[in-house]
Amino acid sequence: MGITDDLLNDWHHDDRFDMFHKDEAKYWWMVAAQNGSSEAQFTVGKSLLNFEMPEKHVEGISWIRKAAYNKTPDADAQYTFAYQMELGHIQPEYPNDMYVLYLAAAESGVSEAALAVGHYLEHGIGIAPDHDAAIGWYLRAAEEGFEEGYLLAGLLSDDDHYLRKAAKAGHVAAMLLIGTREIKNGLNPGGSETFGSGLNYLEGAARLGSLDGVLALADVYENGWNGWDCSDRSEERRVGKECRSR
Repeated sequence: MGITDDLLNDWHHDDRFDMFHKDEAKYWWMVAAQNGSSEAQFTVGKSLLNFEMPEKHVEGISWIRKAAYNKTPDADAQYTFAYQMELGHIQPEYPNDMYVLYLAAAESGVSEAALAVGHYLEHGIGIAPDHDAAIGWYLRAAEEGFEEGYLLAGLLSDDDHYLRKAAKAGHVAAMLLIGTREIKNGLNPGGSETFGSGLNYLEGAARLGSLDGVLALADVYENGWNGWDCSDRSEERRVGKECRSR
């Protein structure tokens, strides 16, 4: 009877095993790796990357390579191996090796890889540029929990809807961009609510430590914005009507 991934996982995730048999766990992960398990190959490789010794790092990369190119590849290994190439730790054999690995990992559900695929499609790295496809991958990453995808999709498409989602998720760049746009839109007739919303975005960026947000607020409140008086910050004027036309 051969050693199976399920059996090794049962052993590895058993609390008693974890408590008393860490060395044995490493041994059996290695046995599974040597017997062709892509999950075990990735587990062994990732653990070896934690060593500072160069020879251990090289060995770790070797195991991750095996996991990434296994006949039943490990998606996390595909992402990690592509990332190691991107860092310059591995020389790609073909110009599109990183894109191919990132794409395979993304299609298997690795959210970080979806961001990478979007980046490669946006900039035409290893593949012809395709902005529509890039936006799709950025949004997929965002929907899987990497909300930076909303920012990247918004910047590439110039779509305020995605930028607002990124701002809501706490991305300062989106807050600054939406805040500036809404302040400018607020200068139009009937735009006071938009103006106040823009100030709220800038204040949110400032509170998150953005110096650009701090400087923008200081300038608006001291000097106004294109003829708007922002000196009155009384409580009753804080939402939507913080500034009034001179």
